[in-house]
Amino acid sequence: MLRLKRLVAMRGQLMDRVDFGYGLLGYVEKGGTFAIQREQVSATRWKASLIEVHVQGRVLMFRNVSKDQQEVRTDFRPVPHDISLASAKELLDRAASSRMEVRLEESRR
Repeated sequence: MLRLKRLVAMRGQLMDRVDFGYGLLGYVEKGGTFAIQREQVSATRWKASLIEVHVQGRVLMFRNVSKDQQEVRTDFRPVPHDISLASAKELLDRAASSRMEVRLEESRR
């Protein structure tokens, strides 16, 4: 049996400001944080289940940039390799409508 070594989770915080092109092209402020978590979805495949990014900075000395993102992914399922485009669309539509139903139920509580 092949034993795989994979990165499962990583969290970090910028301890110093990060400059691009000596700060002329831009920079990311000290204190920004990030996190990624991965989940094994099959014997050989892993998918990101959590991505979090919270950073602030500046691009080209003029434009302030702020990125606050949290993305959670769940319920990974295998899809047949020979799935047609129409079948894939139908599968995605069903998944989206079931998520909307859950959100509606949660909002009623």
